[in-house]
This record gives sequence, structure tokens and C-alpha cells, in this order.
Amino acid sequence: MIGITPSGQFLNHLIDKFVLNIIADLIDKIFMQRVVIANAISEVAHNEPSLSPLALVLIQGKTHAQYRMLKRHKLVNL
Repeated sequence: MIGITPSGQFLNHLIDKFVLNIIADLIDKIFMQRVVIANAISEVAHNEPSLSPLALVLIQGKTHAQYRMLKRHKLVNL
């Protein structure tokens, strides 16, 4: 039998598709009392129509991290 090797793009797509829901569920299960990020992550994960300011910061942070990765690999030129 020949092993199946998924492509990197497919794995990245799966991560992008499911990571926010998984993180939101984990944070709900952990129940951190002093970390007030659970509601914001849940809003982002469930594509709420109106986002809190903290959820907007989370989206901006994710976008900035993606930009930094592209810049590090010289795939973007700004």
C-alpha cells in the first residue's frame, strides 16, 4: 500500500477553516477567570455580524501575523 501525503496548501486550508472554532471551544472548557478573551474569540469564530473592539483587535493581529510571515519569506513587497 502506498502512503498518502496531503499537500501543504490543503493542510493550511484545514487549519484556517477549523482553528478558530477549536480555540474557542478550548478556551470555554478551560474557563480562565482573568482572561476576558473568550467572548471575542467566540465572536470571531462564529462570524458574528457586529464585533466587539477586542474581536477586531484579534482579527487585526491575525492579519498582521500573516503579513509578517509573507514578508519574512519575501512574498510581499511593501
